[in-house]
Amino acid sequence: MGWDDFYQRRAAIDTFISAGGDSDVPAPFDDLDELLLALQYRWALRLHSRVELAMLDAGAEPVDAVTSAWLQTTAADEQLRAILDAHADNLALRPMIRAEQRMVATAAGLTDAGDSPDEEAAVGAAFLTLVRSRPTRRGPVERLLHRLVPAN
Repeated sequence: MGWDDFYQRRAAIDTFISAGGDSDVPAPFDDLDELLLALQYRWALRLHSRVELAMLDAGAEPVDAVTSAWLQTTAADEQLRAILDAHADNLALRPMIRAEQRMVATAAGLTDAGDSPDEEAAVGAAFLTLVRSRPTRRGPVERLLHRLVPAN
């Protein structure tokens, strides 16, 4: 892909997001799957960057750092997150969603070295469900997560 292709794809993604995902698949994308993969890739880059930055804070608990990073990324890219949520059941996205789940579970310190990718993804999915629910007070699952992750 050359620079012209890159800029054309970026503009198409920006236009699609601005429309809230309520438009036809823009050129140069061939189909919705290809476009959704590009959207998920954009999200993954932004989330991963924020997670890495949050983890640089030596005093931060990993669970809190990852939670904060996810919430900040969501707040910064609400339309992108909404589009991805609306298409979360798309099979083309499944590998990237599972990779995100594994990444957040590992970064939050909720997995062990011996855990399988399926276990990591399950823990990450549960963690993200908790993060999305944003309880106003700590619920039993959040209290359990804080007990599982020792304070620094």
